[in-house]
Amino acid sequence: MKFYFSSMYLKEKIESIEDVINKLEPDVIQLHLDSNICIYLREFYREPSKTVSDAVLWNELKNLLKHIKQYDIEVDFTLGVEESCRNLNNFEINEDKAKEALNNIGALLDMDFLQIIEHSKLIQFSEPVKDTSQRQSSKMASLNQPSSFQNLMFLSYACLLKLYLIYNDTTEPSNSKKMINYLDFLSNELDLMSVAHVSYGHLLLSGYPRAKDLIHPRKKTIEHIIHGIWNASIDLSFPTLVSGTLISDKKVSVFVTRDELLWKIFDSMKLRFMFTNGDKSVYPPMVELDYSNFKWSEDEIDEIHKYHSKIQEERRYKFILAPESNEARLDRLRRLCFTLENNVKNYLKEQKGLN
Repeated sequence: MKFYFSSMYLKEKIESIEDVINKLEPDVIQLHLDSNICIYLREFYREPSKTVSDAVLWNELKNLLKHIKQYDIEVDFTLGVEESCRNLNNFEINEDKAKEALNNIGALLDMDFLQIIEHSKLIQFSEPVKDTSQRQSSKMASLNQPSSFQNLMFLSYACLLKLYLIYNDTTEPSNSKKMINYLDFLSNELDLMSVAHVSYGHLLLSGYPRAKDLIHPRKKTIEHIIHGIWNASIDLSFPTLVSGTLISDKKVSVFVTRDELLWKIFDSMKLRFMFTNGDKSVYPPMVELDYSNFKWSEDEIDEIHKYHSKIQEERRYKFILAPESNEARLDRLRRLCFTLENNVKNYLKEQKGLN
């Protein structure tokens, strides 16, 4: 059990919370907690004895809390709480569960470190608020549920549905060709190039260990597979949502997770430069990918990189042409998600014999 730290704004690898503090002044750091970290904090407040009994987890959590308190580091846990408190069936917020999580984590972070250590000695237990809803075979209703992730989910869900189909396509044996097909999809059908989703495509198709687990859950039912792709879509919206706070909050966003794969995706993206006007980003930031994280051969990297560069050149001035309205884009993406979701379900029924 290890906590991972990454930031689009730091070129160097971050190995620990100590590394973050050594590289940045504490007053400019803004830690953004993934849902798994939020769950650990919530459960530690609710049942400290259980957390402390897991020595590895407790050491990681204690070290994080010690540095947050010692250096008065700003912590944003809103996205992590929101993700962990939405219902399985329709993505509606579970208000009782969210209130419990916000209160528990807020109360914990209001303590000083000595109070946290005293709290760790308690056995305290309270029955948690639970989600009793069931997974569904479609996420189309969930796409329309208001959330911090909403508009990004149209993009993210379409990307991962398509990537699931490409990965499982047995008619194309070449993984580098599959990556090129994926880039074609992003540029032509999606008409958007998301760096987080490109990075995950590289990890998955180049054979990075456990990358396929993100969209291939252990339970093989249509409901579990669709829900697994949906959950992965939420995970891949975090880099955009977290990194977008630099201009508005004047803080350097640092993402904290225990998910090694999500950390790899986030850490592979580094900001090259951005255009700003006051407190607003004028154009999308220029972000570069670190190809050393991927498992391609040199020939495969060369083939894919040349194709990607060609696509980027073709799209270079696209934003100054007649732009698609946000409403038209969301309607188009909604239809695309509907088609791709049905394609995945048909594949699971016909090729895997699932119902």
